[in-house]
Amino acid sequence: MNRYLKDGDWIDRFYGEYQEKKVSYRCVALGYYWYGPKKGEVKRNIDVYYPYMGCVYTQEMSEEDKEIENVRREREAKR
Repeated sequence: MNRYLKDGDWIDRFYGEYQEKKVSYRCVALGYYWYGPKKGEVKRNIDVYYPYMGCVYTQEMSEEDKEIENVRREREAKR
């Protein structure tokens, strides 16, 4: 907490009197893959709030995205 009072930067992932609450993150600018097989796709991290989605990106969403990507690759391989 001394660091926060000195610099204004909270450097811990937890807060509260007993550090019982977890800091949540919010995306303010999208990042994109710029090379490789995912070129042009949005980069996402789990447990981050994305305003354009209106929700927090979860592990289940990540797994669903991976399944969709696998189906897409299978279709391209058949061509």
